[in-house]
Amino acid sequence: MTISKLLIHKDVVDFPVAKHIVSRFDIPFSVVDETQTLFEQISGAKDPIQSGKEVLFLTSNKGKFLKECPGTRSYTCCGYKILHIGTFCTMDCAYCILQSYFHPPICQFFVNHDDLFAELDHYLSLEKGARIGTGEFTDSLIWGKWSDLNTRLVERFASQSRSVLELKTKTVSIAPFASLAHHRKTILSWSLNSLAVSKTEERGTASIESRLRAARTC
Repeated sequence: MTISKLLIHKDVVDFPVAKHIVSRFDIPFSVVDETQTLFEQISGAKDPIQSGKEVLFLTSNKGKFLKECPGTRSYTCCGYKILHIGTFCTMDCAYCILQSYFHPPICQFFVNHDDLFAELDHYLSLEKGARIGTGEFTDSLIWGKWSDLNTRLVERFASQSRSVLELKTKTVSIAPFASLAHHRKTILSWSLNSLAVSKTEERGTASIESRLRAARTC
């Protein structure tokens, strides 16, 4: 999917991250005063899932950035922690749980990165470690074409020794990582399906072959 509408919440218009992302687009943006009308418009669209994938909404995360993974009932939890950078995805996998999890489904990217790194830095300063990933509520790498957040995260995790960053994707957008000193504290990971399922159900994703090539390169 291609982003055809860029929206910015009024509270973050002057945020440096928002301004940087706007500079990467050649389409005008609209300022959103309140979100309920926006969400109702997308929910009421003929195809709300497709409509949501074509909108990029820059806003702030007013809750916690670091969350405990809820795990799955009756399974042994692996202790994974979620770094909540945004929601939804521009790709269109038929089985994607995000399409029914978010109401409405809309691509939101949180731009209050000062708050994100303050919370992350506090956790990383504690005498414990964890696997912390950004790929629970979105694809980790789709935002790289507009934001340098992944680069900043890799560099931040490289400066400590107890936790690892996991970036999970169905893209092959690995070029920004080639020159980074990651100190083996970042894991790039790909979800894989059979060739038949990938070709028929994973619309807009990188092919299985190209994902494997990207993994080999990493």
